[in-house]
Amino acid sequence: MWLAGQFDAAVTETRLIKYLYLIDLYHARIKQGETLTGWPWAFVDFGPYCKEAYNAIEQAVKLNLIEENYYDSKYEDRDKFRLLSIEKDEQDEEPPIAKDLHLYIISQLQQIIRQYGDDTARLLDFVYYDTEPMRYALPKQQLDFSIAQKPEILPTIKMKKISRKTLKKGAGIMDKLKRKFQDAAKDSLKRNKLRLKGGFYDDAYNRALEYLDEEDLDTGLKGVAKLEL
Repeated sequence: MWLAGQFDAAVTETRLIKYLYLIDLYHARIKQGETLTGWPWAFVDFGPYCKEAYNAIEQAVKLNLIEENYYDSKYEDRDKFRLLSIEKDEQDEEPPIAKDLHLYIISQLQQIIRQYGDDTARLLDFVYYDTEPMRYALPKQQLDFSIAQKPEILPTIKMKKISRKTLKKGAGIMDKLKRKFQDAAKDSLKRNKLRLKGGFYDDAYNRALEYLDEEDLDTGLKGVAKLEL
């Protein structure tokens, strides 16, 4: 819910259930097929579903962890549909559970919400065709997360620890360079002031004055030029 709010993506019951499925899938990819929730996801109708996910959402609504708002539906087969959200104050702060989830899970879910957050049809297509458990499942069959493919996770780069002595030496060198630059700037400023005060100008300045003081060149042309627009 919090991630969807970061992208201003509306959350319906269907979308939230698919997000919960994807969290289990991404967890299974990095935990040798083990899902985060342990729920028995199955191929139901148009995608992964389990009553445990629905019950968890309803329980969160009852506990006021999730807010629900109903709106008129544009489809004839139903009168209302509901959007789920969390309070604005909670939206501004990262929930504790986000810190417990692996960075891979968070980053993958962010990408999904960014791409399909406001497009249920495309989200369902992605879940149906592009996730391993659904790809090989039959209708009404429980999904197998052991076939989740392990992602290629880049290794963590370990920075070489710099000793306090080396840091102190580096700081000293930076201070010397800073003082040297400041001294050079002061000397340049003094020279410029002396040059202006004493009337001394460089060669380029003098040549420019000579050019401006020269008489107009004799071009050999006479008459009046008329410019018509």
